[in-house]
This record gives sequence, structure tokens and C-alpha cells, in this order.
Amino acid sequence: MVDQRPRRPFLRVDAFRLALYAGLLVTLLHLLQVVSRSRDAEFPVVGRIESAVQDWAITRLRGPRPTSGRVVIVAIDERSVQAEGKWPWSRAQMALLVDRLAEGGVAAAGFDVVWSDEDELPRRLARLNRLLAEAAAEPGLRARLAPIAEAARGAERRFPADVDPTEQLAAAIERAGNVAVGFTFLSPADASPERHRESIARARFLRAEPLHQRDGLGKLVPAGGAPAFGTVFAGLLTPVDEILAVADAGGFFQVFPDPDAFIPERFAPEAKAALPKGAYVPFGGGSRTCIGMRFGQLEIKAIATLILQRFRLEPAPGWSLSVRQMPTLSPRGGLPVLLRPRAA
Repeated sequence: MVDQRPRRPFLRVDAFRLALYAGLLVTLLHLLQVVSRSRDAEFPVVGRIESAVQDWAITRLRGPRPTSGRVVIVAIDERSVQAEGKWPWSRAQMALLVDRLAEGGVAAAGFDVVWSDEDELPRRLARLNRLLAEAAAEPGLRARLAPIAEAARGAERRFPADVDPTEQLAAAIERAGNVAVGFTFLSPADASPERHRESIARARFLRAEPLHQRDGLGKLVPAGGAPAFGTVFAGLLTPVDEILAVADAGGFFQVFPDPDAFIPERFAPEAKAALPKGAYVPFGGGSRTCIGMRFGQLEIKAIATLILQRFRLEPAPGWSLSVRQMPTLSPRGGLPVLLRPRAA
């Protein structure tokens, strides 16, 4: 007897099959990406699709949003160079900029400039101007030294010529009380262990007090050592001591050189191998580790302490350990345990 019921073709498109095929396709692409990463290859199809969807959602669905106007970028452009002269500008000019920003009532100012080098020539010139001014004050030398002092001073009258420009900038930052200076991380090829320890010790804004918890008597005691900063990188390139001593905060620029430029060579295996370990692992490691990690660790310790004080943990009868890695290590199928009250 022949079955006369109509058969549904396999390639017939309906909502169920369309969703099934799409899910299988994404699963296959994701599997290929996982396998390629395990073999140090690149197959970023899923990542590119995700980025494209996010871009489409932000640009098309959400649309542009008006800016608040509370954040302003003070850029060094062609007009600035024409008005203030060739870059780099004197630190005395930057001190004047800090003062103007403070007078304008800015809540905070951040500079993407690392004043890391000793500005020796302007320092000597300031000392020379100071000595000439002192000598020109003598009645017998005034007529001869006054033109020399005037020539050494130059045409600029907005800031004192007899004060070290680095000291002027440090004083302006200290007066403002809301300036964040810039620094950059260094790779192992650019910094020695001695320089690393020295740079971390100098960057006072990287120091933090250890977390505290209450002991059995209710007193606050340190839960561990102070958080260690800079352990991923070999060192820091920081501003000079005068500026670093008065800075209220600091921020690093980037790990990748010229991050906004289209440089495909930066993704070559040798280029990626040269990057510091953990240079970019959002919420996982490096400089962008999760800000709540230490608080979470403290919570785990407190909860585990209270449980172990009251109960004894035993594995469930017949259970055997099987480890899975997705991407962290954990017991496959969970970890069933029995809680037995401890004797009083």
C-alpha cells in the first residue's frame, strides 16, 4: 500500500526552518572561531557580525543622541599653533592654560601629555634671567645689563621669565586641585625591573589602601595587602617629579600605538606577541580588570567563612569530579554537596 500523504520538502522555507538554519549557521561559525583560536589562527566572523549588528543598532535603531556639552576637548590644532607658536609649547604656557581652565570653573581637567623629560634648557634660561635681573638692580651695572636682561626675557610677558616653567606648571596644577596627568605603560623591552619598581613608587595616584573587613570582635581589620597595580606591565612612563608630586589623578593613554589609524600589520602574529600580557582583556585582566573583582572576592571569603563555621561540607554519595573548561575551570554538571551541622 502506497502512502498518499503529501510530503513536506526539506528545503521548504517557513519560520521554524528559517530560525533553525540561522541558529545552526551561527553555531557552526562560533565553533569554527573557537577551533581557530585554539590553533592560533583567526576566524573573526562571529565577532564581525556582532560588531556590525551593534553598529546598526546604535546608528539606525537608537540614532544619534545630543551631547551634554559638559565635556570639552581642548585640541592643539592649526589655529592654536598659529596663535601660540610651534608645538611643543613651553610648560609655562601650559601652566597658563591650567589657570584659565580653573578660572572657567571646570570640574576636572585631564591632559594626554606626558611631561616626562627634564626641561633643562628653559630651567637654565630662567635661572639666567633671575641672575641678570638681580645684577641689573645694582646702580653701576643697570645701564649695561638691562638690555641683556630684556633680550634674554624675550617678548613674552604673560608669565614670569625668571621662574622655571616646570615649577610654574606644577604650581598651576596644585592651585587647580583637579588635574589628571597622563602616563603610558612600558613593555619589557623598554623597562627594567628596577625602573618598574621606581615608577610604581613615584605614581602616588596608583596607590590604594587594602580592603577591610570586620573580625570576630566587630573591629575593622585589613582583608589582605594593598591592591597591586602595574603587575601586568614592565613599568610606567610618568611626568617629572615636580608635576607628579602635585597631580590629583592620572590616566594612561593606550597600549596600542596610534589606535585610531588603520594599520592591519598590528594584528600580525609577531606584533601581537610583542604586546604586554593582558594588554586588553576587558573585565578579565590587565589594566581594565573588573572594578568589582576585589569586592566580589571579599564577599566570597566572608560567605565561605560563615558557612564553614557552622557546617561541614561533604560531596554527595556517588559523585565523581569531571572538569570542564568554558573558558574557566569548573566541575562539569555542578558540585553537589551535603551540609552537616558542626557540633556546638
